[in-house]
Amino acid sequence: MNFKSSKLLAVILILVASALALTGCGKSGSRFANVLPTIEITSYEGWTYNNVPSNVDTLSHTYSFQQRIYWHATDPDGVIAGYAFRVLDENRNPISSPGYQYISIDDDLTPPELLQKHGNGWAIHYMPGADQSYSLDDPQARRTIWTSRKYAVINFPSADENGNPIDKISYFEVVAIDNRGGITEIPAWRKFRTNSPRPTCTVSTTKGNPNGGAVGSGLKLSFTMQDTDPFISPIPYKFEFKMMKVDADGDVIPGTETDWISTDNQPHINEYRLTRYTDPPLTYDFDDNGNSLSTTKIIARATDMAGVLSEVAQTLPLTFKVKPGFRPHTQFYSRKILALGDNHYEDWGDDTTPEVLPFTIIQGSQRYATSFFRNTENLRTLVYSHNLKAYIRWGWYGEYATVTTNGTSYEYDDPYGKKSGRRAGSQHPAELFQRDHTFRYPL
Repeated sequence: MNFKSSKLLAVILILVASALALTGCGKSGSRFANVLPTIEITSYEGWTYNNVPSNVDTLSHTYSFQQRIYWHATDPDGVIAGYAFRVLDENRNPISSPGYQYISIDDDLTPPELLQKHGNGWAIHYMPGADQSYSLDDPQARRTIWTSRKYAVINFPSADENGNPIDKISYFEVVAIDNRGGITEIPAWRKFRTNSPRPTCTVSTTKGNPNGGAVGSGLKLSFTMQDTDPFISPIPYKFEFKMMKVDADGDVIPGTETDWISTDNQPHINEYRLTRYTDPPLTYDFDDNGNSLSTTKIIARATDMAGVLSEVAQTLPLTFKVKPGFRPHTQFYSRKILALGDNHYEDWGDDTTPEVLPFTIIQGSQRYATSFFRNTENLRTLVYSHNLKAYIRWGWYGEYATVTTNGTSYEYDDPYGKKSGRRAGSQHPAELFQRDHTFRYPL
């Protein structure tokens, strides 16, 4: 009996061992090892050494500096969790590019496996839902090298260190990571030889070109760039300008020329505000007796998204004379001076006013704000109310304009006209207040 039991036990053990062998147990987990994802670039631009388009001469063929590059990755035992890409120079060193100025070099954004396999320099992105008011180089920004996007618009550099246009070779690389942290063994890459023509630049002000005329001590420069890259909008990377004083012969007065000032840190890179208190400040070109001493001159240049600089010699300078004494003609808008209280109101809204008037509801009835009343002394007065509120709107003469049927416009005290913003007149605001809008609040 014991012999039969032992024989049965031996058979069971053999069967269990066979089952274990068939299921792969005891093989150090190789059956469940992560299979790494693979990736390829699906757009046709650029070339690799093993994939040269038939119409490309790799020694001379050039592409436009701006390329929209698509890729596709697969993972046989999982899903793709993200992608990382970078731009490399001709020697395969990582570089930044307009649009992706910030790359991962000396930080903890690049996983050790990726760093060991392929190196650093991957473009940095905001995490989903991150506060983008922080710059990507700010340590407080929530950032990552991984993105879920399957394409990127890359502006390859096409200029030398001085901004001159040249044919330049660059590489683009992209890798994928799967849901188990496995990273592509071989990146997908393309090689590009790109170029970009030299752009041109124009400088004026947001109110037009003074053409050497007198202006006040506050204005806003306006820059534009023209470029001839085919099929690409002329989008500037930044503008720069110098300001100086010139004499009657047009010669620069020593010590007045500034360094190049960039607009890349401005809310709008095509504008730069100048006043007596900005950096650089506007200073007067007239003495106390009104005699002209100098002319302010501004020269400008543009840098396109390929890093190519415009030539200053091709840009007409902006000239003007900063003159003291310009003041706006301040005014109150009569149609927007209203009051509302228990005893100062009207029962219906003014249909001629194209806005919702302030109102309150008393015992189910609406009471609307109404204008001040003129008394026998022609002063604007109010009817006493313990809860009285006054609504007063002011501006300057020329802020709005009325447009006629033939398309011309003229300044007018009409806050519902066309926004014009033109400066007109010169008067001290206190004088205007005393003359036109003295208020009396009778008890």
